[in-house]
Amino acid sequence: YARACGNPTTGVIGESDGIVEGTGKMDKAEVRRRYLQNDSGAFVEEAIDGLIMGSGGRLCRLEFNEHTRVVLSNVRPLPLKEKVAILTGGGSGHEPSFGGLVGDFLDASVCGEVFASPTTLAVSRAMDAIAGKPGCLVVVLNYTGDRLNFGISVEDAKRRGLRAKMVIVGDDIAIPGSRQPRGVAGMVFVLKIAGAAAERGGSLDEVYLVAEAAAQNVFSIGASFSTCSLPGKPRSDRLGDGNMEIGLGIHGEPGVETLPFGKAADICRKMVLRLKEAVGQERLDRPMALLVNNLGGLTKVEESLAVGASVKALREEGFSNIVLVASGVVMSSLDMQGFSISLLDLTCHPDAHDHLLRGTNAPGWAPFQPVVAEPAVVLSVAAAAISSDEPAAARSPATADGQRLKTLLEKALDAVASKADYLDELDSFVGDGDCGTTMLQGVEQVRNDMAGYDFDDPGEVMASLATTARSIGGTSGVLYRLGFAAASAHFAAHPKSSWPSVLKVACEGIQKYGGAELGDRTMLDALIPAAMETDPVKMAEAAEAGCEKTRYMEARAGRSAYIKKETLDGHPDPGSVAVCSWLSAIVQHL
Repeated sequence: YARACGNPTTGVIGESDGIVEGTGKMDKAEVRRRYLQNDSGAFVEEAIDGLIMGSGGRLCRLEFNEHTRVVLSNVRPLPLKEKVAILTGGGSGHEPSFGGLVGDFLDASVCGEVFASPTTLAVSRAMDAIAGKPGCLVVVLNYTGDRLNFGISVEDAKRRGLRAKMVIVGDDIAIPGSRQPRGVAGMVFVLKIAGAAAERGGSLDEVYLVAEAAAQNVFSIGASFSTCSLPGKPRSDRLGDGNMEIGLGIHGEPGVETLPFGKAADICRKMVLRLKEAVGQERLDRPMALLVNNLGGLTKVEESLAVGASVKALREEGFSNIVLVASGVVMSSLDMQGFSISLLDLTCHPDAHDHLLRGTNAPGWAPFQPVVAEPAVVLSVAAAAISSDEPAAARSPATADGQRLKTLLEKALDAVASKADYLDELDSFVGDGDCGTTMLQGVEQVRNDMAGYDFDDPGEVMASLATTARSIGGTSGVLYRLGFAAASAHFAAHPKSSWPSVLKVACEGIQKYGGAELGDRTMLDALIPAAMETDPVKMAEAAEAGCEKTRYMEARAGRSAYIKKETLDGHPDPGSVAVCSWLSAIVQHL
């Protein structure tokens, strides 16, 4: 535990919060992650049971004693008489490695406790269960416990007359020239290639040679933005605020470099520069397979972003022949927020490319796919009709009223932009906390487009705003678009309409499809009272009064409707606050 958690302080406050009394701040060194479990002593055991229950009968477990946690492939009779058996294993906490990789290519995995090598007894029993006359190839990571426990078991098996060989994978290039480089996610290349070779009927010597060739030609580097949390242990805060590590181990061992957290492109470039040094200039144009491995704590959107950033960084640094790519949580470090990049030189063996592309029924494999040179883009019919490299021609208002309308719009945009952080804070009580961010994106889009607006025609301005709002995400964008579209149509039918009447029509347009009413705790609670007034000052005051009422209003529409009233009490609706900001700015500059 010490290597993963550092040196946690004593006096743990509790598993639920880690808040220092009287400060309202998180004491990060004391925070414990809640792990879903029953009895902590059965954590690994019950996880294996769940894996097997969800395998559709393709997996089973070896029954020997309570200390033997072996996941077996159930796709063919054991022991294997027609092919070389492939065995791996190691400490738990790296799921889906190693049990989730068992299937048609990998015949068994021996699972230890979290971050602890399994016993020699368990390894020996697994080898006896799966290996027949063709023999058994054992593939393990280069960690002392795994080398010893699996190595001794291989030698014992030989003395019992079983043909066996072992490949040790040490693909971590974090420490240049290391005599004992760690094994990390690159091992999955070796397992897949060895398994495919065995499946094709290769002899033990042949399977060993292809696996060893892969092991000698795989290179990996990891980056993490957090340490990992072991069940029941406080999370280490050795990184501090705003830092990250490059070159760390999959058990939470410290990295070789600590640096400020940055953009994905910069992080990937730093990782790729280390890979480039390890691979060597002479091999940059060789065909390579890329694995972007999620260490457990990245979201899927971050994972996809990491793939794109990795491919771009590799190409920029001269890796001109990345031909295969896979991504996913393949070898995790519990909940570590980070990822690793692994490269395999596909010239290591003539069949390496084909072996990686072969399908498998194992639940934890990330399938390899050919790399696409550039993201495919299909231009929509509408976009093809209106697309142009030239921006809309800039227009200057020809009338005083037109200039006045332009000024009022600019003031309204400034007011909304100034409230962006506050709107995000209010929206966080509901969930994603992006109302201000979305509104700010809308403000910037309008600022970019308004040079082409015809401010001498208010109806055209409303139509232009409705068009701009199409590119604004979230609920706010479509609601404002409904309002602007209704206002534009009203101006077209009634060119001399007053602004209060236009605001009323806009409210009706929003209500028609939005479904909310006055009193539902939405932006309409500020808009509708304002539309009932004719005096500009009273319109702003009515909007403020309506917004204030939302502080203790029960939400009946929108995402807030799913939140307990007590959670929202005291906080105004962010949509109403946004309305008040731009309406007040307009009134102040009339």
